[in-house]
Amino acid sequence: MNIGAGTVLIMGSLAGLVSAASYFDCRWRRIPNLITFGGMFCGVLLHTAVGGLDSSLFALAGCGVGFACLLPGYVLGQAGAGDVKLLGAVGTFLGPFSTLIAGATSLMAGAIMALCVACFAGGNRPWERYTTMFQHFWVTGRVLYQPPVEGEVMSLKFPFAPAIAIGAVTGAWYTLIQLF
Repeated sequence: MNIGAGTVLIMGSLAGLVSAASYFDCRWRRIPNLITFGGMFCGVLLHTAVGGLDSSLFALAGCGVGFACLLPGYVLGQAGAGDVKLLGAVGTFLGPFSTLIAGATSLMAGAIMALCVACFAGGNRPWERYTTMFQHFWVTGRVLYQPPVEGEVMSLKFPFAPAIAIGAVTGAWYTLIQLF
């Protein structure tokens, strides 16, 4: 059981980062660059102070993994730039492998959130559109994608930072159990 003050400071700062980002994303549907880039700077700085140059490279590798996890979603228009930068910032605190765990957990939490939005939010339900796509696939063997129509619940956007916060907690938990 060797959890030092540096580890506590890093994990506490990570908690503050994802809390602030979740607040802004839920309240205004955006994550300010001051939070994301500030978080990246803070993560690299803390790792450098605690473990030197090797630890700063560890933080930068985590940032790269964080970007890589959500960048395809951004390119496809399914994730916001703030979400990509936030997971990169989370990566500076967790390092590469724990960030991979955090990214996978974030995507699973986001999928559950999207399912809840689809089932419980107001607006037209997507089931007719899904049925048509499934029937087309069943008959022809080809995938037919019909984009959501205006007013359909699946065209709604929801804040993804809370899902990233869940992933960050999971990644931090994994990191901490490695220290025991």
